[in-house]
Amino acid sequence: MPTAIVSRLAQVPLAAKVVAALSIALLPLGIVALLSAWNNYAALVAVNPHIGAMHALGVALPALMWLAALAIAAFALDRLVVQPLRDMRIVVERYASGNLDARMIDGEMSSPELAEVAIAFNRMADRAANDASAMESALATQKALTREVHHRVKNNLQIVSSLLSLQARDAANSEVAAAYALIRQRVNALALVHRWMYQDDGAHGVELRPLLADLSANLEHGFEGRGGGGRHVGCKAEPVSVGQDTALPIAFLVTELVAGARATTTGEAADARIAAHRIGGRAVLTVTSAAFEGADGLDGFEDSTRRILTGLARQLRSPLCYDAEAHAFRIEFPALVA
Repeated sequence: MPTAIVSRLAQVPLAAKVVAALSIALLPLGIVALLSAWNNYAALVAVNPHIGAMHALGVALPALMWLAALAIAAFALDRLVVQPLRDMRIVVERYASGNLDARMIDGEMSSPELAEVAIAFNRMADRAANDASAMESALATQKALTREVHHRVKNNLQIVSSLLSLQARDAANSEVAAAYALIRQRVNALALVHRWMYQDDGAHGVELRPLLADLSANLEHGFEGRGGGGRHVGCKAEPVSVGQDTALPIAFLVTELVAGARATTTGEAADARIAAHRIGGRAVLTVTSAAFEGADGLDGFEDSTRRILTGLARQLRSPLCYDAEAHAFRIEFPALVA
């Protein structure tokens, strides 16, 4: 059978198909009924040309019985098959649209076969609901364990930071103390990232604004012996969420840039401003300082700092650009959908 015909037949309602099939199946009986009615009519007319209503009814009775049989079959089919199938379709559509509590009432089905279909659907829906509940429970457990890991890592890093601070106080000279201070700030940056990983929902990324605010506060008083502590580090960031793999290099990048500003100058020139804003699906981080004035890109930093900044920019898959007029370094990176 051609595909076009099969496709058209598939669009015909079930009741119409069954009535058509019954009509074809009962066609011989219908023909016999019509022939019988015609013979009766011819016989009556031959005896009496003027037949009455009762005689006419008797003549048409076989044909009327055939039509009545078709009507009764169509009605029974609609009540016993088509209507239950419509009800089942409504339940399936409700379930598919998100109403996971939708169930079929097998006791109201018109036949054992339809009741078995309803029972099978209800079992499938119950099994899916149980699996979804178990998955949500496992996901909640995993999130709790992940938050606990981040929390413990943050605590351990804070202990390391405290030990570095104690060691810096016993340093033989200011250069050694400055080296300890830089290492301590790198550890603090890592600890802050882990803190916001467990405080925020890690599945939806890390909020950049509170992370940068805490980071600027730590950097403001975190470089004793390196250009003087206590210089101002401002922060102005829009609500931007980034992935966990992006938050860590950003924190290190800001730390290295502020440390570089402190290493090249003192006083108010060592002040820094951190800013972040969103542009479409990407975010822009800017670190500005008067200490960057006259810098030739990354060439103004120490070799170790330059290598670190280059590696961090490579990790963010974006160039670290220098704006000579604004005395600022700028970098773009992917932002999560708000």
